[in-house]
Amino acid sequence: MEMELYPLLSAVILVTTIMTVILALFSYVAYRARSRKQARRNVSLTAPGVAPISRVFRRYEPSL
Repeated sequence: MEMELYPLLSAVILVTTIMTVILALFSYVAYRARSRKQARRNVSLTAPGVAPISRVFRRYEPSL
């Protein structure tokens, strides 16, 4: 029983493509859930009209 190479390779490519799409969708859903959770937390911690403080970036303040 000899197996041909083309059907095997096409099946592998199809499965990896489907898995990539599924992982991309899962990552997007997880990102959106985390973003909503952080937005809900930031709204309760900041006063109205005040920009939230970034934890990553700092505003440049030149020394005079």
